[in-house]
Amino acid sequence: MDQSVENETTKNNYKNIIEEIQKKSPATKIYIQSMLPINNELNGSKVSSETIVELNTYLKNLSSDYDNCEFIDLYPHFQVNGQMNTDYTNDGTHLNGQGYLLWKEQIQDFVNG
Repeated sequence: MDQSVENETTKNNYKNIIEEIQKKSPATKIYIQSMLPINNELNGSKVSSETIVELNTYLKNLSSDYDNCEFIDLYPHFQVNGQMNTDYTNDGTHLNGQGYLLWKEQIQDFVNG
């Protein structure tokens, strides 16, 4: 999540993308993944865990407003005390190999379903 992009802009972008997909391809199943936590100690970001949790709550509610739209909550699997678990990142923002393996495990049932 880019600090320079306001939460409201991000929310509107998600809504517009979902509506566009449903308009042009109504049978398409849409999966919305939660935002992952970040680790402020590693990356120096000013984005708070509260901001990410707020956005995830919005995305979960948004997904329930549309047919063929499902929310995948990855956040709890990657966080420790509201920060990205250092086992899954080297820089506090991006996943490392272990992080991608966990991500794959968490979405596999949705992808293969």
